[in-house]
Amino acid sequence: MPFETEISNEETRQRGYLKARDEAFNAVYKLWCKRLDEGMTQKDIAEFLGRDAAWVSRALRGPANWTMRTFGELAEALDGVIEIGIVPVEELPRENYDIYEEIKGSCVQKLTPIAIEPTIKGANVITVSVPSNRVEAAFSVAAEPA
Repeated sequence: MPFETEISNEETRQRGYLKARDEAFNAVYKLWCKRLDEGMTQKDIAEFLGRDAAWVSRALRGPANWTMRTFGELAEALDGVIEIGIVPVEELPRENYDIYEEIKGSCVQKLTPIAIEPTIKGANVITVSVPSNRVEAAFSVAAEPA
């Protein structure tokens, strides 16, 4: 029996759209990370597509306005093959899992807090280290108290 909840049809449709868009982006991004490690550049993708390098950079940052055309073009530029599948919700595994175990590669890494400092307003500023084989970076995020 499918999971039952009280959400509107519009919310259900929106959830389906966002899930499909995000799955498409994640698949492209995972392949992009592999190709990047192999030496491919965003300029290579732009030349293949006949697009501006800035467009490629924006497209690989997130799927804001992706269309099926965008998805297909990027898959081709990355020398990938698209496989689409739909699984009935009742066949999904119910146990929890660690997404970092499922997605491997140098582009997806856990963030490690290196400092937590309270602010005057009670929020915490969390500074994290972002390890990479290309760049070592750190950034801070203000988090409201729980």
